[in-house]
Amino acid sequence: PPNITTQSPRKSSTLQINGFSIADTLSFAEKRVQLTVGARYQQLMGDNFNLATGARTSDYLQDAISPSVALVVRPWKEVSFYGNFIQGLQPGTVVGPTFANAGEVFAPFQSTQFEVGTKIDWGKFTTTLSAFQIRQPSAISNAATNTLTQDGLQRNRGIELNVFGTPAEGVRLLGGAMLQEAILVSTQ
Repeated sequence: PPNITTQSPRKSSTLQINGFSIADTLSFAEKRVQLTVGARYQQLMGDNFNLATGARTSDYLQDAISPSVALVVRPWKEVSFYGNFIQGLQPGTVVGPTFANAGEVFAPFQSTQFEVGTKIDWGKFTTTLSAFQIRQPSAISNAATNTLTQDGLQRNRGIELNVFGTPAEGVRLLGGAMLQEAILVSTQ
């Protein structure tokens, strides 16, 4: 076997995520219109450690209440139109080893998603078609200081098509495709 000196691995960070959600749906017009409103409480607790010494270098405790809203309208029994909005708290990026602030873990950030779409039940199969947009912060490198910050903005837009159903007895199919455009709209 190779004669390699090994060290016991040290952790660079820990993350604990807690949360709970509550939502309610209001239906009217014989359930042809449904409005769902909710909120999600999320809490992220993180500790960052020096890889060489194992000492804690920083910590954070961040929480947020994120709203969510969804509307479904069924003008016909087989056709539904829907739209939704939701936000979520996500852990921050860990800075890589090539930067002066290597090992730093950025504070959690909130992402925002919008989606609209339609669902059609054709009998033996169902199709869904939706368009979405997700916005969230992104990392920016500063060449002068060789540091990484979380001051940018990323926008993901896309269209998604799904098909599922039972074309024959005992056969179930599921498939889909997505076209996505991811753009860094705020960079250095």
